[in-house]
Amino acid sequence: MSATFTAAEILEMAQQLERNGAAFYSAAAMLPATSARRRTLVELAAWEEQHEKVFAEMQTSLAAGLPALGGEAALYVQALVDGHVFESNAHELLSRCQTVQDVLRTAIRLEKDSIVFYVGLQDTIAPAHRDQLEEIIRQEMRHIAVLTNELAVMKAA
Repeated sequence: MSATFTAAEILEMAQQLERNGAAFYSAAAMLPATSARRRTLVELAAWEEQHEKVFAEMQTSLAAGLPALGGEAALYVQALVDGHVFESNAHELLSRCQTVQDVLRTAIRLEKDSIVFYVGLQDTIAPAHRDQLEEIIRQEMRHIAVLTNELAVMKAA
């Protein structure tokens, strides 16, 4: 199966990924947790919402006539679409988590998946937007650091 995606479609996928992340963190923030942990989850949701806006701005400013993404790159994106990266039901994800540690581990996995997706997009994004994408990747990496720290604190307690 050979897939082809336009730049606009890829950016829509990126926006959906960020919406899913924001929904996950917002739902997780409603679970019983310390106020500091809840604040961290709310902040992560806000970061994801900001990322969505950046991708929407990229999509709006796309130059007409950007080539469609085909070949191996399109197959890569299709594999991600078919996989768990775009899992959109935050409550279902959370229902599989038995502890706050499970929530944090799931969040780390989702952040890693989003980084893999964005790294794969680097060569497909218009040069004018590559710096923005690289900054989002750095922020997603910071999310992992924050979540990993939270997990370590919980394990030490």
